[in-house]
Amino acid sequence: MAIIYSYPQIGELATGDTIAISDASNGNKTKSVTIGQLDSYINTGQATIIQVDDRVVTGASFNTSNGLLTLTRNGGDIPSVTTNLDGRYALTSSLATVATTGAYSDLTGKPTIPTNNNELTNGAGYTTNLGIVQSLTTNGSSGASTLTNGVLNIPQYSGGGGSGDTYDLNAGAKSGNSVPLNLTSGSGGDNSVVNLTEGNNITLTQTSATEITIDSASTTESRLYKRTFTGSELVNAFNGNLSDKIVLVSVPAGKIAIVENALFIIKAGSTGTTNYNSNNTLYVLPEGAISVWGARLLTSALNAGVDYVFYSTETGAGSGISQYGGVGADIILGPPSSGGGAANISQGDRDVIVSVAYRIIDF
Repeated sequence: MAIIYSYPQIGELATGDTIAISDASNGNKTKSVTIGQLDSYINTGQATIIQVDDRVVTGASFNTSNGLLTLTRNGGDIPSVTTNLDGRYALTSSLATVATTGAYSDLTGKPTIPTNNNELTNGAGYTTNLGIVQSLTTNGSSGASTLTNGVLNIPQYSGGGGSGDTYDLNAGAKSGNSVPLNLTSGSGGDNSVVNLTEGNNITLTQTSATEITIDSASTTESRLYKRTFTGSELVNAFNGNLSDKIVLVSVPAGKIAIVENALFIIKAGSTGTTNYNSNNTLYVLPEGAISVWGARLLTSALNAGVDYVFYSTETGAGSGISQYGGVGADIILGPPSSGGGAANISQGDRDVIVSVAYRIIDF
């Protein structure tokens, strides 16, 4: 019997070269097949030896009906492997990598990390922007915050100079024995009023929108009222009408007011830019009193071009109570009911200080 290894070897194999085989399905008869026939047979289902990274895997088979490739090695670090190639992947002899849909592993069971992002299925919304928040939303009355390229933009909310409501607090005109404190909202939808009410021997006087005077209603002592007029207050108040006035002291019902004297300081040379241009004298007196019952702020003093101090006393010697303004008449700055004319102040912004000594007496 011939010894096969004693035959000379050929240099290269060709698909047309033949080899001898024993046909087990036909009484073990000796037959010949070409290299090409054998290659075709192995690719359609059978293989006996596969070389992988210098490791020999024996007993390999590929089932064409279900696409399963089975590799088996007895012993060593390559276990039995079964994988579905589904016609798209191949076992490479250099890397020994079996590729399956959505995962990778080599024949030793160690994981292999893919380097091509296109090989991943993006069912979970995969993104390359690792470590960066991509979107963020906040709710607020001044609008929602936004996130742009990693920068959070927060709008200005109400209460910090934004579009929130604003409020004004002002003292209202005295009514009866109460002075209201008015809290007025800019939108007009949330207004409130708190009334300050006189108690026993207490007198409240609304001297301005931002000032309320609280006096003890003693019948034996004089009291002092002081107020500074600034800017265009006098210009706006006196427009040539006998009804023009500024209430200085509110007098409760059932009482009469006595003006003892008044001190006027006109800062004509040190404040404002324009001297006053008054056409008549102003008085400090009970509303409705005649000219002899009031301290006078002369036109010459009001129109002075330099700082000016003027002192005036009540000059009346006695008269009917009606000529004195009547019971409950407030102390005002303005024209008298008779004996003087209405004042018209057409310009001026100098500071004017009025200081009044007065008494309020029970009638």
